[in-house]
Amino acid sequence: MPFGRVAIITAVVILAFGCASTRQDGSRSRAAAQVEVERAVKEFLNAFERLDWQKFTAAFEDGATVFFPVPEPPNRFTGRSEFEPQFQKVFAAIRASNPGGPPYHQLKPEDLTVEVLADDVALASFHLRNDQRTARRTLVLVRTDNKWLIHHLHASNVPKE
Repeated sequence: MPFGRVAIITAVVILAFGCASTRQDGSRSRAAAQVEVERAVKEFLNAFERLDWQKFTAAFEDGATVFFPVPEPPNRFTGRSEFEPQFQKVFAAIRASNPGGPPYHQLKPEDLTVEVLADDVALASFHLRNDQRTARRTLVLVRTDNKWLIHHLHASNVPKE
């Protein structure tokens, strides 16, 4: 076999094994990212249960966008200067309705799914249920400085059937 052909075959084999190992590493990275995102979502919900303002707001990117559920205003809130004052109103209403906390309410995510879309982007969705409604939540998270932050939160509620 001529030397050039051997070199090409060797290069193809090395590339094939290299690609296979990258896929395996990528799968492990995606699995690790999924666990990290699930942890970030649960930490965010725990901060919300406890109305821990500092931990709660630290879960968001500065430029994050939020759609609040009814009865909140229907428009999109963009950036901390818009969404934080609205969340402060939400926190005050929750504290007023349950002064015995923390925790001020129970947020147990059901049907939590996490899809890692890229190395630094993930989508999480889940339901929160109570006697009156099913709350549907979708979070788009981005990894910044090895921390998963909320880039977008979409919240909607439907009455319980």
